[in-house]
Amino acid sequence: MTESNHALSQEREVKKILYLLPNAFTVASICCGLYALIIVAQFDGDLNVFYKAAMAICFSALFDMFDGRVARMTGTESEFGVQMDSLADAVSFGVAPCFLIYNWALHQADVIGLLASFYFAICAIARLARFNVLASRGYASPLYFEGLPTPSGAGAIVLLVILHVRSIEALPTYHIPILFYVVLMATLMVTPVRFPTFKKTKINELEKGPLLLGTALFFGLWIYVRLSAAFWGLLMLYISVSIIQDIPRLFKKEVEE
Repeated sequence: MTESNHALSQEREVKKILYLLPNAFTVASICCGLYALIIVAQFDGDLNVFYKAAMAICFSALFDMFDGRVARMTGTESEFGVQMDSLADAVSFGVAPCFLIYNWALHQADVIGLLASFYFAICAIARLARFNVLASRGYASPLYFEGLPTPSGAGAIVLLVILHVRSIEALPTYHIPILFYVVLMATLMVTPVRFPTFKKTKINELEKGPLLLGTALFFGLWIYVRLSAAFWGLLMLYISVSIIQDIPRLFKKEVEE
């Protein structure tokens, strides 16, 4: 074998290893989602089970943040990786939060609670399917998401669980407000509301206010309440500001139609 052929062979081996890296993050995300499902199924009265499941979904979101970035950094983006990532999100941010929220609170609402849990999972999967279609047709924008991203929708669920479990050593008795909260988060995932991706580097004047408010809210809740409250508050602010900022565009669209 010549030196050039040997170098080419080594390059191919390195490339194969690099292709495994982003998929390894995706597999880790799937495993975290599956772990959340398994430990919730083992609930025996210990509320710490729900905390562990919620944290597993948080770690799943963390791995999900890195798989696409690693693929772009290493130049190993592929259609297989994109589809696998979507299926991983369906498990970790659709099915796992559905199972968690039903067993934690919505089972108290009987059939209505079951339907609300199903609705969340269905909306999450529909949101992923719509994104894949838009991306395949070149309509997906790098500046905004159409509909609340599934990791954010799942985050709204798991952070609420973490907040409650760490504050009160009992199952929530206010399951009706939680039911409406779950339905709202699910619906936001399939609406045409635009949510910023934060991929642009420049911040305009309209964004400075919410950014400063978000920073103050985050550190205030972290210092005076707890870290999970800070993340939940920041997520609620992101959702609220995104909806308010997009109302004029949605209203104009309705008038034109």
